[in-house]
Amino acid sequence: MLALMLFALLIVVVGGLWLLVEMFRTSIWWGILGLLLPPVQLLFVLVHWSRAWRPLLLQLLAFGLLLF
Repeated sequence: MLALMLFALLIVVVGGLWLLVEMFRTSIWWGILGLLLPPVQLLFVLVHWSRAWRPLLLQLLAFGLLLF
């Protein structure tokens, strides 16, 4: 059970890093704001859905795995 939780946590971290990479690819300002103010990441997902849906889906699946 612990291994499954650690695996899901690793996937959440990878998804978060992937989202930050997409933010930096869009604009240096998005990336900096995403690092300094994590709630800005939600705004980025709403504004740039076409770029951010994959990392978000990965994180949501990992959270679902944590709840399982």
